[in-house]
Amino acid sequence: MNHPLVIDLNYDNDNQITLKLLTDSNNKLKDTKIQITLPTEKLLKIQEKWVKACKSSGAEQVYRLLGKVGTQSIASSDFLHTIIKYENAFQEWFNSEQLICFKQELGQFFENQQISAEKRVLIQTNQQWICKLPWHRLDIFQSYSCEVGLSFTGNKRVERPLPPLPRAKVRILAIIGDSTGIKINIDKELLEQIPDAKIICLEQPRRRYLYEELWNPHGLDILFFAGHSQSEANGDSGQISINEKESLPLGELKNALRYSIQLGLKLAIFNSCDGLGLARVLADLHIPHIIVFREKVADTVAQEFLKHFLEAYSSNNSLYTSMRLTREKLQTLENIYPCASWLPVICQNPYDAPLTWQNLRGSQIENNWRDCCQVMLANSTYKRLLNNPLTYQELGLELEEIYVPLGLVERQKQDRRIDSNSQFYEQEPKYEITQTFQQPEFFEKALKLGQTPKSKGKRLIIIGEAGAGKTTLLQKIADWVLENTSEDVPIWISLADLQKEQSLESYLQNNWLETAMQTVRI
Repeated sequence: MNHPLVIDLNYDNDNQITLKLLTDSNNKLKDTKIQITLPTEKLLKIQEKWVKACKSSGAEQVYRLLGKVGTQSIASSDFLHTIIKYENAFQEWFNSEQLICFKQELGQFFENQQISAEKRVLIQTNQQWICKLPWHRLDIFQSYSCEVGLSFTGNKRVERPLPPLPRAKVRILAIIGDSTGIKINIDKELLEQIPDAKIICLEQPRRRYLYEELWNPHGLDILFFAGHSQSEANGDSGQISINEKESLPLGELKNALRYSIQLGLKLAIFNSCDGLGLARVLADLHIPHIIVFREKVADTVAQEFLKHFLEAYSSNNSLYTSMRLTREKLQTLENIYPCASWLPVICQNPYDAPLTWQNLRGSQIENNWRDCCQVMLANSTYKRLLNNPLTYQELGLELEEIYVPLGLVERQKQDRRIDSNSQFYEQEPKYEITQTFQQPEFFEKALKLGQTPKSKGKRLIIIGEAGAGKTTLLQKIADWVLENTSEDVPIWISLADLQKEQSLESYLQNNWLETAMQTVRI
């Protein structure tokens, strides 16, 4: 399996650019780093003009931008001229003398790949203006038929759970949102034509029904949204219009989305406007792959994109090949919709393998105990949150929002006391504090290093007042074990589930294991 080339690119306020070429070798990213001074003033000015022109020009009556439904004028000659100037300015910037050595490294990387290998590049950055650049239009990438995606700084390798029982069909949750002025019923019809897919369709849902489907323990493979959307100006977040009356910041779904990702959600597609902020929220949750439009997109372009992408992807092309083929089809619309092929982009965690339709069904991989425990842990979280009015349905509060990382203390019981009449009696237990921990320190010392005096971190009892956060701390410990160890497996057992006089061994064999085998493939 060939790995993408990651170009880590970030600017500081003094036009100092840091570029890293990161290549994957033995599952570790190795980097070649250069630092240069490269002016951006000219490029940023023309990009600003292009963005404004995109928002005010076009031939389509309606766009999928939240709150911006209305008639637009046909693309003017000024807009077309701006496009040419923008592309030329970007090519000139990339061809600058300071980047000659960097381009040579790029060319060498592509030359060393097999001719038949799929060429993929990820631009890794947290800067909005860099994400908006038309990287796929650069000569070097076009000459090698290379598809270019985005990756946000801060990605890390995440141990992915394997899917539930092998699926006969790919499970797709389709959110058909506010349709004011646009024809998103066409999106629904296109989805229903996909072979080997089960579509769970929510049309203009209230948020409680959206929560319920995201928390469905059967899991999802693809999350799809069609409707109106918009990102915040800084690109850190965004919102979707789920019905005619309600716009939902994507961050309010993060716990439900995190649960879906734990159960195997691998791809999110937002067939709507201005999606980079949406992608950023999902990337922070470590979803493997995301597809969004960078700017405002015409309704017809969104429909054509979905049609051609689904045709290519459901034919078992890779995600990147499918995007490249779709982009080529969108170029035929650019006499009416300029820059149509510039808008869609894949955002990916660079540590995740290329995704195909067959991968989504999970028929070529085997499960292991850690995957099994991760799914069972997610299911137990789901059940607890359903019983908590603060985290379920209309209130929409997430576990992370109500959880307080309190400090912890290690306490030791004092000796029994003897009264003046020499009769033994037991008072309420009294303890003395022997150690104090802030929560990160507790994870490091007690769990990772085993620095507890008796069990060396192997046996811990958490005590505290009702409602102090004992259960949620246990959840955090279980999550920590999955994220920070390679062999340990967390198994969640509620004492209330144990039958009278039933041993833990009996419960694991007769109850837990039976449920696990119904949930995942062992």
